[in-house]
Amino acid sequence: MVFLEKLFKKHEDYTEQITKARQWILEADAIAVYIGSGLSAAGGLDDKKSRLVKEYFRDYYRMGYRSLKELQEMYAHMTEQNAKAYWGYWARYIKEIAYQFELSNGYKDLLRLMRNREYFICTTNIDGQVQKAGFEANRIWSLKGDCRFLKCSQACCPKAYESKELLDGIIKSMGGNLEVQANKIPRCPHCGMYLIPDVEMDCLVESIGDSQGQLEAYKRFIEKHKNEKIVLLELGIESRDLIQMASRDDRVWGETSCVQLVKMNNSKDDLKGESYNESANKLKDEMISIKMDLEEAMSQLASGIISM
Repeated sequence: MVFLEKLFKKHEDYTEQITKARQWILEADAIAVYIGSGLSAAGGLDDKKSRLVKEYFRDYYRMGYRSLKELQEMYAHMTEQNAKAYWGYWARYIKEIAYQFELSNGYKDLLRLMRNREYFICTTNIDGQVQKAGFEANRIWSLKGDCRFLKCSQACCPKAYESKELLDGIIKSMGGNLEVQANKIPRCPHCGMYLIPDVEMDCLVESIGDSQGQLEAYKRFIEKHKNEKIVLLELGIESRDLIQMASRDDRVWGETSCVQLVKMNNSKDDLKGESYNESANKLKDEMISIKMDLEEAMSQLASGIISM
């Protein structure tokens, strides 16, 4: 009986919090959405778990790799020596994950929640889920880039190239191996050097995404709404440094007292009482923390209906 009372009490608490969070969003002049890996993980795209490697990258699994994070760390940078193996991994990742992996419900619910709202999305995810959901491209800042697009490895120009038409030929050239044929590695049409996915795993190197104006669009969004009623919606932020570059908005959001923070994360993740955004940490009563299955929480937030 005591267990059931605690269980229903916990659900009641989150029911109230979710209802309040939705009301904040509906009343806000603008919503700044910050998406970390937790939102994709809730929908099955967990780059720290072995399932994706076992299902989509079996050869690597047999070699002892147990997460996409391991593989991406190994192929974070391309060299002349690893170029064929580098593209052997990334071609498959881009096709299987960025293009073909099903859009998760959390992103569908977020799109529904943002419909007809003034919003901007900052994400560190490179899995293509945000873009696949149908959000307007000029309202997204992909801090680590977008692996569906390619850029010159020597940065000879700021142009980005769609990868989709190239992938089948690259993968076919592998013939079941882990390396592509050298003549199938895509090259920059301007300088002839290798093309690489537009991703920067450490967020420290400017990507094509920035040169396309995403960062400037984000700054304009902040400037436009800094004196209005703002909701900061954090989804699946698993550590303070996950969205390190976005923390530059602390100074701007701190200029207004009309900021409300909604933190949502998976129940299995460590949800600390602090935000990456230092000004948001001072909100006290203007902050809601929700720690439960993120897809379920998003469904309830978007519908406004809590079912037992």
